[in-house]
Amino acid sequence: MKSIRHAVNEVKAILYEDDEVTTGLKPGDIMVSIWGHDVDIVDFYRVVSRKEKSVVLVKIGKKKKALSWQHGTVLPDESTTRGPQIRRKIGVDYKGEEDVKIEKGELAKLWKGQPVEYSGQR
Repeated sequence: MKSIRHAVNEVKAILYEDDEVTTGLKPGDIMVSIWGHDVDIVDFYRVVSRKEKSVVLVKIGKKKKALSWQHGTVLPDESTTRGPQIRRKIGVDYKGEEDVKIEKGELAKLWKGQPVEYSGQR
């Protein structure tokens, strides 16, 4: 006879087995990260897929509009990808919004659809 704990774990495994999550970040969403010490470097990512606690992202291109020397705005360019797909854990900020830690010092959040300012962009 199976224990109750064993039966509950079997049910959970079936219910949560690689299910796509339909709330929060979803495939097709664009995320933006603004990072750098003395400069504001902007990178965009597209959500490829999502599981309960992680997302698969791909870095996408960007379109710059210079406002002055080494300063301007940037928008995502979904027609180009830059690098391989990466899987990252989903975090939640103090407002309850989901974010993704790309690398040490680089955190991506859902892009709000507006141009993003950069400085000293490489």
